[in-house]
Amino acid sequence: MKSKPYGNTKRCPKCQEDKPLSEFGPSTRNPQRLRPRCHPCESATTIAFQKTPKGRIVKIRAWRKREANLQSDESIRRRRNATNRERRRADPREKAKDRANAAKMRKRYPERIRSRQILGIAVRTGFIKKPISCERCNIVTRLHGHHTEGYDAPLKVAWLCAECHGKEHRGRARFLTETHKEPGK
Repeated sequence: MKSKPYGNTKRCPKCQEDKPLSEFGPSTRNPQRLRPRCHPCESATTIAFQKTPKGRIVKIRAWRKREANLQSDESIRRRRNATNRERRRADPREKAKDRANAAKMRKRYPERIRSRQILGIAVRTGFIKKPISCERCNIVTRLHGHHTEGYDAPLKVAWLCAECHGKEHRGRARFLTETHKEPGK
């Protein structure tokens, strides 16, 4: 029996059952705008196909496409944040707030400011060589100098990307770089 073109039910060619139209997914290739097989049969067919060599390739390509979309979403978010920063820098009231907050931080944490200044001078004069990639994830990006032994030792830093630096401060991942490991371990 063939599928009915405009009824309340449709026959699945795989399981040979008449089912309501809500059991069939949407399709643009079909005049009825419904997939030929019901949801359970469609799932079984997809799973069986993905176990074949050709199916694995299709699955990997779909995964790569999703990853590319996620990365483009990340770049859109970064651009939006950059635009917000530019807007803040242009507004005199926002500038005044930022200056007041910076002055408050300098007053509250003078040891941090001093450590950053010493590290900056050491990098500029060539006393410390700044790497091009993050020590943890090896991504090539702008790096932050994370003071591994506190601000009392301003030249003992791990060079981390912004994401790894944030994780370190949130305490999610503790690590010692190769240069800071205890002897004999």
